[in-house]
Amino acid sequence: MDNTRRSVIEEKHSNAMLLSTVVSMALLTFIFFVYTRLFGQMGAILPLYNTLLILSFASFACAAVFAVIAIKKSEFFVEYSLLCSVLTVCFFAMRGIPFIPAKHAAIVAIALIVLYWVLSFAYHSFWQKISVSKTVQNIVIIAFLVIAAALIALFIVSLAKMPFFNLWYTDTLY
Repeated sequence: MDNTRRSVIEEKHSNAMLLSTVVSMALLTFIFFVYTRLFGQMGAILPLYNTLLILSFASFACAAVFAVIAIKKSEFFVEYSLLCSVLTVCFFAMRGIPFIPAKHAAIVAIALIVLYWVLSFAYHSFWQKISVSKTVQNIVIIAFLVIAAALIALFIVSLAKMPFFNLWYTDTLY
């Protein structure tokens, strides 16, 4: 590999690491905000539940868009597709589902974001030693999207069995 091509790839990895750090820190700040509001101010619960629902579906849409970009154009979007797939599940679980309390889901979301940042840092720092084929990347992206969609469907089905079921919270009966 010539020096010009190598420096371009190094710059791309450096930029991706910077973006990953910014995304991780913004997500951690948001999760901490949600966590303190959910368990500190009872009046803020309904708007946050609805916000988490919107963010869950928006994250899934972003995961799908990043997946298409990663498959068609650039492997640098693989990690963002995977992160959005995981966030889809985390945001929905933070609303509180029958078998995962919201408090535990928030802690798991924080742990996963930190893990993502560490793995991203390791990958972008040692990218020249790590080789993953495009086929494997595509399979992983599709698997994460399918898992996220299946878990959201499972969560919705399990919630539908509860009294006063409604995805969009409008009162405090729930």
